[in-house]
This record gives sequence, C-alpha cells and structure tokens, in this order.
Amino acid sequence: MVESLYDEQVGKNADLKLLEDKLDALRAGWNDSVQAFNRFNDKNKIYYNVASEHIEGIKDSVLRDKIKVLVAGSLKKYQSLTAGHNELLKTIDTQNLTLADLHTVLKIVRTLPLIEKYQQDNLPSTKPLKAFIHNQNKALKLVDTLVKQ
Repeated sequence: MVESLYDEQVGKNADLKLLEDKLDALRAGWNDSVQAFNRFNDKNKIYYNVASEHIEGIKDSVLRDKIKVLVAGSLKKYQSLTAGHNELLKTIDTQNLTLADLHTVLKIVRTLPLIEKYQQDNLPSTKPLKAFIHNQNKALKLVDTLVKQ
C-alpha cells in the first residue's frame, strides 16, 4: 500500500520523479563501479586459496615453509594494495544502507497524509455495527429465555 501510494505521488511530483530517476541511475552505476574491482579481487582470492592448497602438497617441510612465507608476504602486499578500495567499498555499503533507510522514510512521510485523508473521508458509520449488536442482544435474550424453560 505504501509503495502504491508513493508511486502515485512520484507520478504527480517532478522532484520525486527526479529523485527516483537518480536512485535508479545509482543502482545501475553501482554494479558498473563495483564489478571491475570485485572480479579483480575474486581472481586474487582464488589464486591465494589455490596456492595455499598447492603449498600443502609440498613434501619438503623446509621448502614448504619458505613458500608459505613467500605467499603470505605477497598476500599481505595485496591486502595493503587493495585496502583503499576496500575502505571505499565499505563507505559505499554504509551509504547504500543510509540511502535505503532515508528512501523508506521519505515514502512513509509522503504517504502518511494520504492515508490519514482517506481515513477522514471514508470512515464508515457505526450505525450498521450498532444495529448488528442490537440484533445480537435480541438473539442472546431469546436463547437465554429458551435455556431457562
């Protein structure tokens, strides 16, 4: 219901339409912006995982330990090299969460007056409810009378 009412508001309000277009562009741009680094990072993770598996297959313990140190040093350099990227990704994730929260708040703030107006304009009368209760009371009295006979 909130989404439906909000979509109606977007259709009537140029500022909301502009916002939704910008949010759509951000969503599309996010994938383009992050995808290249994620592919790069995934390849590197796979490499280091597979290298570690290969190292475990080395029978000479001295040689195995030397290679472990070599690979660990390389991994540390890689982590240092990509630390800035990872911090930027964390910022993007944090801001995406904040943006999603604020977008939800905007939808509620923009639609709350609409539902309140609907409530004021369309509240049904209590007469049918009162009439039903009156009929229930009659039925209760009749049942009570028949039970006592």
